[in-house]
Amino acid sequence: MLPKIMNLDEALQLAYNAGERLNRTSPYLWVKEKNLDGLSLVKGLSSHFISDQYGEVHQLEREGEDRDRVGFWTDYLRVIRTFRLFFEKGTPPSACSKKYIYGPGWKAHLYSPSNSDIIRLDFISLDKAILYMYFLNKSYSTVPLTLNIEVDFLHAWPGMMREPITSSEVNKNYVSISSEYTATHIYMWPSSHPQIRRNRSEITLDTILDCDSPFLAAFSLETIPELNIKYINEEFKKISSYYSNILDGSLKVKTSYEEFDKAFNSAKYVLALLFSKIEVGDGIYAGLPCFSWFFTGDVGFMSPVYARLGEYYLRMLKDHIVTMAKYQRPNGQIPHEVSANPKYTCTALPTGFWHIDSTALWIIALGEYFKWSQDKSVLRQLSRNLQKAVEFLYNLDTDNDGFIEIYPEKGYCAVDELRWSIRRGICSELNALYIMALKKAHMLFQSVGEIKLAKWCLNLYRQLSEKYDSIFWSGRKYYDRIDEKGGVEDDAMAHQSLVCWTEVASCSNGVLHLKKLIPDLIAPCGVRSHTFKGETRKGYYEGSIWPFFTGVFGLSLFNYGLSKIGMKLLLDEVELTFTSKDPGKINEYYSHDCREELGQFTQGFSSSPLIDLFLRGLLGLDITGNRIRFEVIPSNRFKFIKLYDLYFNSNLFNISFHTCSQNLKYRIEFIQGSTPLTFEIGVVLSSETSAKNSCKGLIISKTIDVMPGEVKEGSISYQ
Repeated sequence: MLPKIMNLDEALQLAYNAGERLNRTSPYLWVKEKNLDGLSLVKGLSSHFISDQYGEVHQLEREGEDRDRVGFWTDYLRVIRTFRLFFEKGTPPSACSKKYIYGPGWKAHLYSPSNSDIIRLDFISLDKAILYMYFLNKSYSTVPLTLNIEVDFLHAWPGMMREPITSSEVNKNYVSISSEYTATHIYMWPSSHPQIRRNRSEITLDTILDCDSPFLAAFSLETIPELNIKYINEEFKKISSYYSNILDGSLKVKTSYEEFDKAFNSAKYVLALLFSKIEVGDGIYAGLPCFSWFFTGDVGFMSPVYARLGEYYLRMLKDHIVTMAKYQRPNGQIPHEVSANPKYTCTALPTGFWHIDSTALWIIALGEYFKWSQDKSVLRQLSRNLQKAVEFLYNLDTDNDGFIEIYPEKGYCAVDELRWSIRRGICSELNALYIMALKKAHMLFQSVGEIKLAKWCLNLYRQLSEKYDSIFWSGRKYYDRIDEKGGVEDDAMAHQSLVCWTEVASCSNGVLHLKKLIPDLIAPCGVRSHTFKGETRKGYYEGSIWPFFTGVFGLSLFNYGLSKIGMKLLLDEVELTFTSKDPGKINEYYSHDCREELGQFTQGFSSSPLIDLFLRGLLGLDITGNRIRFEVIPSNRFKFIKLYDLYFNSNLFNISFHTCSQNLKYRIEFIQGSTPLTFEIGVVLSSETSAKNSCKGLIISKTIDVMPGEVKEGSISYQ
């Protein structure tokens, strides 16, 4: 169970005493005591604060300040552009920082200017636009402190609109700066020392940190009746409890591989952090600081993970699906992305409806949500959206062969963005996602009694599945796409593994296909997006390594019996979790040689593969109706595995596996629920020389019926 930090005193004590050894032993704390060269994040439901690990804010020189949203932001509005602090004699934090640490909902910094110890703890209000900073002097002498804050009201991409500052008010322990539309307030407590200076949008606060006494600063778009210890404790309790309850109330793991357990918890925390409630809707940000808005495709790929993590994460997934449906075009297309800026959302974006795969992935996400929640009310709510989405995809078939075509001159893109302008016609990965979406749509329509639509989807799914190999393979040749001139072979590209991620390719062609991709795409720390040809550029480039594709390719390997390499990719995700500049997170992408972290330091589709490769890859966890299935691959690294609070339709289970001497022991505890369920437990022998009864290899399985409150134990022998 994850300890719950419920008050500031506990967090401050942890922050002061914790060392890097806790990175291996604590389920939820991460500590850095050197090389504080990364970014750090605290976030509520609608606001976030990103600083460097010294605690200062400097703008990034990357994609523009309206996209790289560092500083203090609430919804689509930036409030603090830069933040600096100094101690006695102008000592900056870079000269005296000893530690950076974070836990669920908070982060902290330890400074030691002039042999003093100053703890600073930051957190964001859960449901209000307020950033709190708590300073505590742990020394026996007073310490001068200067805070320099630049207020700047900037609207998020694509607006790049600034609200000019029109007025200000300065009192003894209070500053207010206003534009025509917005007012921000800076509160300080206690009020005995602060001296305040203002120069246009820049505020300088000078104060004295008394011995063993707190100093509080709050940056707010709301009026705070009285800033004091009691008030800030209540606010901290809300945000700490919110994240701790999610982490503790969702699927948890304990395995014989302790580093994995820590990485699993951290990936869960990242996925929880990204859930947001903003003006354009409730949903899941793709990443931070950039891409802090909503994407359909990102969440579509992450949906199997959100769906398996339990009730809290299912709600997040549902809200995102509903929000994206709100912006569906009349022709049925689901948007690729929705900006956080309510003046633009997706309709004014050149890329708002760029990706065709987003519509298929929306259907896939809805299918994953329903499988694990059995929530028919959402299906009824979105039934018309689902029908229109299927019709949109179907209408992309321009030659009546059943497969969908895309043409870049119409502004449409398949999965790959680097070569989107030359990829046209019938793209292999896009049609694989389409076939998978049809299968999900059949299940969804059938569940709400739309029998004709369900049968139509099933028939088309079967028709395209049967033809798929003959279209994209000619002997040992694989065609990336079929254009006007016929089949096009191309360089190895990671998106090509989606034909196996979706399990649309036949067993023989899938294995052949993946083996041909492995030499060009597998790198020391994951999977390359494309064959690397020696050219590096700023931003995305062919050969850069994407944890997202590590997840896609890795699951494909597990699906087609190449589990040794799949396991290698799972271990890569664990390693990246521990070596990240902000430990516990995995970057958006990496340089071709794994030496440089690139893109966003917090990225959902980079952290989710760690969970996916474990749950769906190593354990083969899935569900059909009321039948929960495990297809376990024996592993020396994971000799013991226990899942706590596996959730399905208000039922909860604890399940453990122990492999020993060619024997898989299992234990199933039905701890909450009222409906009898069936478990199918299988052991996968994925050796290529085995007699096979699936693409994974030979599966030896047993069926177990479990009643509410019952415990079932048993074993499966394998040779």
